[in-house]
Amino acid sequence: MSDIVLGTIIGGAIAVVGSAVVALIHGYYSLKGKREENLLREQEQSTQIRHEKNTELIRRIIEVRKRYLEPVSEHLNRMQTPVSDFRHKLLIVIVKYRHEGSEIGEQSETSENNKVRVEAAKKPEFIEKLKSVGSVLSGIESSQKRIEEESLMAGDVKLTKLLAAVVINTYYLRRDYYDMKADLKGGKKDKDFMYDFQRIVDLTSDIRVSMAHANGRIASLLGGVDAGDE
Repeated sequence: MSDIVLGTIIGGAIAVVGSAVVALIHGYYSLKGKREENLLREQEQSTQIRHEKNTELIRRIIEVRKRYLEPVSEHLNRMQTPVSDFRHKLLIVIVKYRHEGSEIGEQSETSENNKVRVEAAKKPEFIEKLKSVGSVLSGIESSQKRIEEESLMAGDVKLTKLLAAVVINTYYLRRDYYDMKADLKGGKKDKDFMYDFQRIVDLTSDIRVSMAHANGRIASLLGGVDAGDE
């Protein structure tokens, strides 16, 4: 066999082997690419399934929460009106009796000086005017009791603390108001009545702030925030 023929045969064999190797390499990377593509698709499907499950779980949690959170929110909203009325009526009554030594005269409700001096002869008049203020307390007390009852079902530590703040501030408001009335009626008839109403006025602000925080927490929980999250 001549060298030319042998070279041709060997060259052809090398070409065949080379083509087979190239095909093998190409097939390997093609198979690897498909495997990676399939793996990626499986991961995406798994992520989608988890997302759907989480979405459904959150939806169910929200539905359960609505049963006890919506009533609490209703009681909080219902309390807004009597608390605002109490503050407004009280300031209207005491503005006429603010201590003459103060410089505020009849300034806005945001004044931090609410000390009053009621002359002995005007005590009956002052007591009569306070009746419009005291009449609002029944509405506050009613909502307070319902909020206190519903707070036991809150199921969320942060919300429970916020509701407790509402209840406590409301209790202090009623206590201080009734203590003031007791001092007013129990004092000597021939002596002027002196009292600083600022604490009572401040408590109405504290109640409204604590109610706003509680309602904000309820909105978060109804939006799917995990119970116990800060």
